[in-house]
Amino acid sequence: MDEYLLWPAGALFCERGSDKPPRSLPARLRRLSKRLVPVDINMDEAALRKIVAQSIEGVVLPSCRHGSDVQHLDVLLSVAEAEEGREDGTTRILGLTHGVLPPPMSSDGFIGKSRRLIGLTFDPDALQSFIGASRQRDEAGQWTPAFVNARLAVLLAAKAAGIPAYDAPATLSGEPLRIDCRLSRADGFEGRLTNDPDQIDTINAAYGQAAV
Repeated sequence: MDEYLLWPAGALFCERGSDKPPRSLPARLRRLSKRLVPVDINMDEAALRKIVAQSIEGVVLPSCRHGSDVQHLDVLLSVAEAEEGREDGTTRILGLTHGVLPPPMSSDGFIGKSRRLIGLTFDPDALQSFIGASRQRDEAGQWTPAFVNARLAVLLAAKAAGIPAYDAPATLSGEPLRIDCRLSRADGFEGRLTNDPDQIDTINAAYGQAAV
């Protein structure tokens, strides 16, 4: 099973579950991170209770499209926490979304839907699958229009709800990654998803001043 590690400075690392031994992260990084486990909105109560019993800091909700998705998961988590003797509300929720979202200020959005919600993350792979696109970026390396709009929708939805927005992964390294992260932070994002452990320090350094 995939797991996510979230740092206060803004890096969100997806540790892919596979048959291969996972690449170990330095102890200093793991010690400062919060462990998040992905869940399914249709997961049964017994399975969710097993996850809550692990004393994790939170869960990641893929395919998060409406505030009602978060509300539904909030209720399920409250039941699981009560059954496991955990304080209500201790398990946080991080939304992972393709960016096809309701208007930010509408009743279908994320404003006031759950105090557990700690952020929304733009997932371009999910959007690519949803719209059947054959590419995400153009020949110059820039997002194509659909991805530009979806990324902006995630940012606006998060800001309207008063929570951090996390940007999509960047297949960069070194100075290009630092520049891209600085530009992303200037756009209003407060962190970034990555599948590459070598990017964690750079992301944390770039977004650290904007972390909440």
